[in-house]
Amino acid sequence: MQRIKQKVDPKIKIKNEDKIYFIVNSCFHFGIHCWERLSSAIFSIFWKHKGRNELRVKILSEGKPVKNLEVDVAKKPGPPPKGGVAITDENGIATFYLESGKYYVFFNAANFPKNLEYPVPKQIVVEEGKVNEYTINLTPK
Repeated sequence: MQRIKQKVDPKIKIKNEDKIYFIVNSCFHFGIHCWERLSSAIFSIFWKHKGRNELRVKILSEGKPVKNLEVDVAKKPGPPPKGGVAITDENGIATFYLESGKYYVFFNAANFPKNLEYPVPKQIVVEEGKVNEYTINLTPK
């Protein structure tokens, strides 16, 4: 009987302290996961109540999205303020959350693609209470 029991049971015996540690550790990590979700929701609600408006700038070249390009937005061209820099996604879209008003969209010359013409800054208007969308078409050299 003892032999059969050894074959069925694992070699490592689990103590009650190990079970408690596993439960506490799992709850801790689950709590972190829940906090990340909750804090993300709180953050987006906070920005909505602070009058932030979504701006989506789509960057195209020859009708195709330009991926991984730094796009800058500021009240005037130059070093962008905090929140004024975004990188385009796989669809060529850079997303910002800004107060309503007039802004310039421009690019960082230091890391701008060499195969594209560097454009002049484009003035845009971010309107209150809506998703503002602009498209910039870049010309190949």
